[in-house]
Amino acid sequence: MAQKDSLNSHDRFAAGLLQMPQHMRRLLQLLLPAELLRGMQLNRMQQCSELLLDDKLRKRQADALYRIPMLGGDQIWLYVIFEHKSWQDPLTALQLLTYMTSLMHQLLRRRQRLTAVIPIVIYHGREPWKTALTLRQLVRVPEVLRGFLPDHQVLLLDLPRADDRIFTGPVDYVARLRTLIAGQLRSQLPEQLLQILSLIAADSAEKSSHKSLIQDILRYISEVARPEQAGQLLAVALAGLQLDSEDGMKSALDVWKEKWRLEAIQEGLEAGRQKGWQEGRQKGLQEGLQEGLQEGEKAGLVLQIRSVQRALRLPLQTESDLRALPLQDLRQLAWSLYDRLPE
Repeated sequence: MAQKDSLNSHDRFAAGLLQMPQHMRRLLQLLLPAELLRGMQLNRMQQCSELLLDDKLRKRQADALYRIPMLGGDQIWLYVIFEHKSWQDPLTALQLLTYMTSLMHQLLRRRQRLTAVIPIVIYHGREPWKTALTLRQLVRVPEVLRGFLPDHQVLLLDLPRADDRIFTGPVDYVARLRTLIAGQLRSQLPEQLLQILSLIAADSAEKSSHKSLIQDILRYISEVARPEQAGQLLAVALAGLQLDSEDGMKSALDVWKEKWRLEAIQEGLEAGRQKGWQEGRQKGLQEGLQEGLQEGEKAGLVLQIRSVQRALRLPLQTESDLRALPLQDLRQLAWSLYDRLPE
């Protein structure tokens, strides 16, 4: 998958989390100092992303803006900007400052008083965050000039390395945070997905209440997963959710069922091309390519058949037994298994 598409997938999933006031309220309770929290009316927290409708800023789907009234009689509002990062953008400090000044201008246009703004960066990259978060950290000038650079405090939540207390709260909140981390650990996606689904399954709430959560998770994982993981991830989803026809999860799994069916063909074609080129020197290019395509498709079908047999709890055929079958028989077996997946 291209890096650009992967980054967009991260942004889309993170947007779902950032735009849920109940989850952002929980995050603020865990991140902000107790003294500040005591002066905030978190129960009146409001989303107001329309204040950042600059033509350039509105394109950043994963940004969210909230305002919170402070206790007291002065009608002071505190603003909080949430900025999602799946990679270490070297211009993050400048982006945050741009957001803050844009908000200030919007408040002036609306004849509202200027106030404090807290920028919070939520990061879930593989490596620890080392990039500058303020202009004074970003711009390299002699010490005598540093006082002329704007400065502000930024809160960073480095999810993969965050304290365990960050992952305490409602299952929907915790599962979405864990899924963001899993999305960057592609080699461990099946194991990570099973842990997340187990967390959801252990919740005492009715399964139907988690329908949108599971759909969002499966959609995101399917977008960031490696192609060869489709069969294994489908098996994990089927086993982890223990689906039946009444679960209402058909639409979320349809994507993966289709990926499973297509991956056998795609893997076979790719393996076949490689094998065909290698053997073409000895047998003639056309003959070697045709044989390679068939052998490659057979290898892909064997992998996917065994994955789905596990998911359906059927007797598991050995790779050698499956490879001994004619290609047409393998295709028919694959299709018969595909038809037995939950509709």
